[in-house]
Amino acid sequence: MFTSIAQTLAVLAQPRTAVPPLSRVASVTGLSQARLRRYFLDWSGVELDLLLNACEVVGDEDGLIGQDRLFAAAHALQLRGQDRLRHCIVDLQLQVADARHWRGLLNWGCSRSPFGDCVIAWTDLGLCHLEFFEHAQDPLRLLKERWVAARFERDDVVALSKAAAVFEGPGLALHLVGSAFQLDVWRALVARDSGETVTYGELASAMSKPNASRAVGTAVGSNRIGWLVPCHHVVRADGGLGGFHWGVDRKRAMLVWESVRPG
Repeated sequence: MFTSIAQTLAVLAQPRTAVPPLSRVASVTGLSQARLRRYFLDWSGVELDLLLNACEVVGDEDGLIGQDRLFAAAHALQLRGQDRLRHCIVDLQLQVADARHWRGLLNWGCSRSPFGDCVIAWTDLGLCHLEFFEHAQDPLRLLKERWVAARFERDDVVALSKAAAVFEGPGLALHLVGSAFQLDVWRALVARDSGETVTYGELASAMSKPNASRAVGTAVGSNRIGWLVPCHHVVRADGGLGGFHWGVDRKRAMLVWESVRPG
């Protein structure tokens, strides 16, 4: 289902003056209009027709097109300022350490999510890894690339419950493991209002390190707790989405989902 959602949002983000009709969007996904409507409602909690209509209104009133119009329309429907992400975090444990040399036990498992399949790992202190992956990838290998010295024990049942806590509440603890500078950057991201995007320079300035935007960018890119440590909120200075470890289509979907999803 997520592939169809990503294709839908990519069509709506194209820099064209006219909002594409539902028939064209459905043809790109290869789904019937009825099925695409159902998929989008299940994924977002709002009707796709409402989003298309909001795009038209925003485009007419504010003169926006493409991706700017899409984000403004999604924001207008539900408002991202409900602080969805911070609501999901009930505790934040910080540990200055090189994750590659961390030798503890990692419990892990796989689950579906609103943004595709994900692999989740956790310690006694909290969730320490949430990474999205494609079917051809080995999720355990992804974990071992990050946690070279750790021991692993799989439990998909618990992983499923943790995924539900991540994306639906009521909340869970995070265990952040990294260098002192990485922890500062990740903590600054978590602390921001979940309705805001931020540039690398703005994030560096907020940390009182205005000359460290490149280092901040490196720390953002090294984050492996997707969604909850919201590196998807970091955009280019010109407003473009910029890069994303798990793909720009997924980044766009995250920004739309947290906007339109009823609180």
